[in-house]
Amino acid sequence: MRKAYIAILFSIMVMASCSKIGHGDEHTENSDAIHRQPKYAQGFDIYEHKEYIEIILYNPWKHNNIATRYYLVRNNDIKTSDDGVKIHIPVEKVVSTSVTQYEFIALLGEIKSIQAICSPEITYNAEIKARFAAGKIENLGSSFNINREKMMILNPDLMFATFYNESSIHNQLNDNLGIPTAFDNEWTEQSILARAEWIKFIGAFYDKSDVADSIFNKIDLSYQSAIKTVSHNNDREKSVMVGYNYRGTWYMPGGRSYMGQLLDDAEANYYYANDTTAGSLPLNFETVLKNFADADVWLSAPTKTLDELLKMDERHNLFEAYRNKEVYAFLRRTNTAGANDFWESGIAHPDLILKDVIWALYPDKMLEYEPTYILRCE
Repeated sequence: MRKAYIAILFSIMVMASCSKIGHGDEHTENSDAIHRQPKYAQGFDIYEHKEYIEIILYNPWKHNNIATRYYLVRNNDIKTSDDGVKIHIPVEKVVSTSVTQYEFIALLGEIKSIQAICSPEITYNAEIKARFAAGKIENLGSSFNINREKMMILNPDLMFATFYNESSIHNQLNDNLGIPTAFDNEWTEQSILARAEWIKFIGAFYDKSDVADSIFNKIDLSYQSAIKTVSHNNDREKSVMVGYNYRGTWYMPGGRSYMGQLLDDAEANYYYANDTTAGSLPLNFETVLKNFADADVWLSAPTKTLDELLKMDERHNLFEAYRNKEVYAFLRRTNTAGANDFWESGIAHPDLILKDVIWALYPDKMLEYEPTYILRCE
């Protein structure tokens, strides 16, 4: 069950592909609202009106299409348009249905607001695990089949969920037991910085937009600083391969995917760098071997050891990166239950992920750096 969930999460993260989403609309842009426009994220917009905050959530799969609006009020007597969901802020009791939301909530200092989560066995965050063990956080089961009875008893102020695919949007918007639901769709973004910027979306519901902005600005500055450490590597000397063979298919990041852009920022020499795919490229083993047999570095391997990797498929020995022991996995922060913090807090820390990748590719540039999520397979 746990492996299946991780596989689904991995597939969602690497295969995400969406159109560039238009911002705003005539209804909002003609008002006197202050536009807190995201710097990178395309999935939402925030407008501050005199008496309320308006959040526009876009359909990730349809250009310029609005999925829903949220009207955040500090006083329930405030009148808002009836074309969206009215929510009193700050929210105090929330349900979080995805591990990718935890670090945003933690950075905002609001973990104590979490009343229930899904699949607690794959949680890495120590405070959330402790609160669950103490009975302060309920288990709602799978995010694909939430325990509706428990949800109704808890009656939270807000549930954080996510769109799984275009066909589910209508049902998800309307099947929420009358509980306001904020759809945190960071996984649909095409850059790792855009995904992290969704802290602004979540922060607005806690009435902490300024705090969220400050946190993200520091992350962005740290990311740009990391880029500068390798910005003079014009020859992109280290070639790289990514991922692994999953049930007969090796998913490599497209050139315009979030991982493809991460590799570009790390000055990696990546075979598909000029590819225009925003999601992943499903390849067979023979194609991967043809294009990556001589790659210097192998990133995002599925195991912590080279022996395990060879047991998975003896053909892995055909890659030069394997033979030279230049294989790296985002498995440094895991626990015995199978939780992996790379998929949890990593969403909110693109700067640390970039630094990890640079450390693996160009260790001479990161001599005093201690990796956060990545390790070298031994």
